[in-house]
Amino acid sequence: MSRIRAKAAMLVGLIFMAGVAAIAAPVPALAAGAPGSSPWSWQNPLPVGNDLGDISCPTASVCYVGGVPGAVLVTNNGGASWFTRPVSPGVGAISCPTELVCFAGSSNNTLLHTIDGGGTWTRQTSPIQAAPPLIVAFGGISCPNVSTCFAVGSVGSMHPGPGFIIATTNAGTTWVEQTPSQIGPLGSVACPDATTCYASGSFGELMATKDGKTWSSQQTPVNDDLGQVSCHGLTFCAVAGPGNQVITTSDGGATWVAHATVATLSGALTGIACPTVSACIAVGMDNHTTADMIAVATSDGGSTWQTSYDPRIAGWLNRIACASAMTCVAVGNHGWIAATSNGGTTWFSPSSGISTPLHAVSCPSEQVCFAAGDAGTVLATTNGGGRWYPTTTGTAASLWGIGCASAAQCTAVGLGGTIIATSDGGVHWAAVASPTSQDLFGVSCPSATHCVAVGQYSTVLVIDNGVAQNIPNINPYTVFGVSCPSTTTCFFVGSTESFSAFVQYGAIHSSADGGLTWTTQTSHDPNDLRAISCSAGTTVCSAVDTLGNMVSSADGVNWSMHAIHTTGYDFLRGVSCPAPGACIAVTDGGEIVSTPDGGITAQTQPPLTGRELFGASCPSVSVCTVVGDGGVILSSGRQVAAVRCVTNYRRGSLLCPAARYRLAPVPWYTGRFRAIPSHAPTPTYFPALRKPAQ
Repeated sequence: MSRIRAKAAMLVGLIFMAGVAAIAAPVPALAAGAPGSSPWSWQNPLPVGNDLGDISCPTASVCYVGGVPGAVLVTNNGGASWFTRPVSPGVGAISCPTELVCFAGSSNNTLLHTIDGGGTWTRQTSPIQAAPPLIVAFGGISCPNVSTCFAVGSVGSMHPGPGFIIATTNAGTTWVEQTPSQIGPLGSVACPDATTCYASGSFGELMATKDGKTWSSQQTPVNDDLGQVSCHGLTFCAVAGPGNQVITTSDGGATWVAHATVATLSGALTGIACPTVSACIAVGMDNHTTADMIAVATSDGGSTWQTSYDPRIAGWLNRIACASAMTCVAVGNHGWIAATSNGGTTWFSPSSGISTPLHAVSCPSEQVCFAAGDAGTVLATTNGGGRWYPTTTGTAASLWGIGCASAAQCTAVGLGGTIIATSDGGVHWAAVASPTSQDLFGVSCPSATHCVAVGQYSTVLVIDNGVAQNIPNINPYTVFGVSCPSTTTCFFVGSTESFSAFVQYGAIHSSADGGLTWTTQTSHDPNDLRAISCSAGTTVCSAVDTLGNMVSSADGVNWSMHAIHTTGYDFLRGVSCPAPGACIAVTDGGEIVSTPDGGITAQTQPPLTGRELFGASCPSVSVCTVVGDGGVILSSGRQVAAVRCVTNYRRGSLLCPAARYRLAPVPWYTGRFRAIPSHAPTPTYFPALRKPAQ
């Protein structure tokens, strides 16, 4: 069922919730602790997989990057390696006048200040007033010294609204508003000194101040959205955009000139840095055949441009900072980071991994996990996530479910009735003859020889010894999830296809014969159920729905519903319960919810990503792995060393000490990139993923 339809069922769900307590059987608190309580860390992509935003590099060695929920990304070696510093609620716009002093704008109208390199942050008071549902969004901040800063942004709700400008001259002790009347949203500001600034924004909006107090509109030859602004000295400034253009001034804003670059006409430049009055590098998205990252450079103040960086990786480079004429760092989608130490002649990247959406994960042990996703992708790790490597699956179908009975035995299912299996830990995968062409969404394998798969239009398959048979089911369900705590006991969950039969929403069925016959359960949940997990060897199970509820049972017969996610309307997508009552659930808002008692009490963990999370697997209460959009893999309870990779795109390969592979584009409609061995030719469409080069 579509997300739109599921949310349309919200009203029905709210009506039913009032009566749930009176009819639901309670679930005892069976577990002492909740899984996922240990700190979470990134495992793919690395160093992070979030879309990165603003960047500030006070020196050639030190840079700070925003866009990571609850943290700021930092390098102290020119971008070769990165680490995070915690900051709540995270950083959007950032400017660092020295290696240790930074000012930042965050969500919830929050201004932040650090004087120890991000070790500690203090909150400062914003003069912008906005009542919900209006949101204050900081687009840019520029601090020419440790006392003086200017910040710009917009106030809106669903879309950016009017712009604002604020300033401080006392290191943020007080901020004052300087917004002129009737200005549009502003997304960037650059201040070459304490009284001169330029701010750019939507619809060709370009503002300037020459006294640090009053602002006036600049006359430019463009009227479309402008990106990042960069100035070198008081007279020369450049602005990325609109589209594939760059506009410059060499007379302090008296006149502005538009320059066409070598980016394609359908491309868009959003970031720019000018370390000298003649040298600039602009970054954004090119569009030869797909939307790919690009950097273009000029050495004559914008008159002529040439391509500097063209990795053919799907996505955007959003912002760039140059601490000198030689050293620059650009950041973009999927956590991608690119750096140069020779003025853009060559680039390297510390980023590694894939950004293909991952829909499901199964961890038969704390050290071994398999993650399945689009384009036939199955990633594997045998060291707790210290390294994930692609396996050769032999299919291009999107895989939506995976179940592993052991470190060697796994079965994955996906669209078009696809079934593949391995008996040697992913070294080889083989297709299993499928009796259906319906999409399959989940699979559970309680033993090496027995699996149950479920999917569209009430599809239920029993797979014994590699042979799949279709189990007739007359109920009009789409079955999303299945869990078999033993070879005889199974549960599946899903939804009905008709609003007129809303009392059957939240379908739960059980089987006592390994999936051959099924009995209807009463869930007391009027919402679609998307996933279920039962603790091994028990009938203690928990399922999650599309409205933030967990439906749990201590005996596999009586079910009760508990609201465990109330911070928004995000779907609960996946669930894993390694012990009776002890579960984690993931949302399509990137949040992780943990409970020790089947949902009676629950806590949302601080998010590491805003990307959709689809699947979870906890081989024990202390260790969990979750996966999601953009190739996101997060882990709790594991301490692993990150593999550092360095890219030399002149040679065209990504060299990793443990697994050598490079990032290659997949078709334009996926907007993704993924890993292939470094010695293999760049593919055109979805070839089988092969093992990393040895």
